[in-house]
Amino acid sequence: GVGGVNFWSGFLWWWGCFFFFFLFLGVMASPGMYRNAWNPSGSESVSVILRQAGELIGEARQNYGRIGIPSVFHLPVLRAAHRERLNSKMASKEGLMCPDADFIRKSLKMLRISGATYAMGAKNKLKASARSGSLLEADLVAAKGKLDPESIVKISLGTGLGPEVPRHFILLDHASRSLVIAVRGTMSFSDVYTNLVCRPWPFSGGYAHEGMASSARSLWNHLGMYVKKILPDGYSLKIVGHSLGGGIAILTALHLLTDPLESSFRRKTDISCWAYASPPVFKDVRRLVPRVRNRINCFVNKDDVVPTLSFAKVGKIFEHLRMLDRVGWMDRWRALNCANPVEFLEHKMQGRFSKRSDSEDLQLPGQIYWMWGKGDFRLVKPGTLSELMVSDTMVVNHMVGAYERTLLSILEDAE
Repeated sequence: GVGGVNFWSGFLWWWGCFFFFFLFLGVMASPGMYRNAWNPSGSESVSVILRQAGELIGEARQNYGRIGIPSVFHLPVLRAAHRERLNSKMASKEGLMCPDADFIRKSLKMLRISGATYAMGAKNKLKASARSGSLLEADLVAAKGKLDPESIVKISLGTGLGPEVPRHFILLDHASRSLVIAVRGTMSFSDVYTNLVCRPWPFSGGYAHEGMASSARSLWNHLGMYVKKILPDGYSLKIVGHSLGGGIAILTALHLLTDPLESSFRRKTDISCWAYASPPVFKDVRRLVPRVRNRINCFVNKDDVVPTLSFAKVGKIFEHLRMLDRVGWMDRWRALNCANPVEFLEHKMQGRFSKRSDSEDLQLPGQIYWMWGKGDFRLVKPGTLSELMVSDTMVVNHMVGAYERTLLSILEDAE
């Protein structure tokens, strides 16, 4: 029946996710793939990178315990509990707002620019073009984002930059009087490794995702002087990105908005960030001042899993699976079919379900817009997305196209 199909599809999907998570964690390390941005002259050796990956796995086992085949069979139960929690949050109508149509149009434009970065490195798609090099890349990026190729003033070709500098392009948008830095999301093994170097690291008065913080510092070290040189008077600076690119964009903007060495630049320049589907990248020790918080716009589409995905949250999933080992098979079956699986499991496990907290668990900083489509656009607090969202559509809703469709439906309603 349908229930059986859902059970096994959920089981196979999640077992695959966990398998590939550890596969990437263990093997995606190669010479020069990661460099410490606070010590630009020193590269991590292969042995150091592999040892770091091993330490990360060991830390997960120490903090959250091992999981085996019996634990993985509990994934459908956990999925049902998460689905019920998500439905509860949706029913609360927390943060529901009437969005301004101009704001949604601007958000849609920045999303399309972010999505255009994925055209970089796809030269084989335009073999008939007479242009070459960066001009050919500009054609591809402009076609992807519906942009004017002449407005693209710089585009990274990935040569001579080092893998710690993310792929990006710079757009001079005269219509909005802004210069836009667009950072690409995950498309290469080095990008994967940047995602996986995920320990909290001291950054801008708090803690940040180590790999993305390194990439953000390297990006600005590479671009800073050039941007300050070409930025026209009276133009704003926007930093945009999707997924990994969104995380790097957030931390680059945080650096510019908080670093004392950039105080003169930010006094004369309006700096803002537009991040889509970004993972949680920052935990502030001292609360961000409104001047900083209001310049960072984070967008989350429906049940997209990435904005809730962090090392600590994956660890909590492991812990929940181990807790479910202590519940009998009949109780697990009842949890799958009851109206409130969370309440049922909390009772069976004596309140130990989902009680673990991590003081250094990362979050999305700034303004967080949680979008569900026409009539449902929310401005929420970071705590709303404090738990990993597990659902059948959590990967599909991460894609740029899914974000665009949701924003278009919201724009239709706003107009």
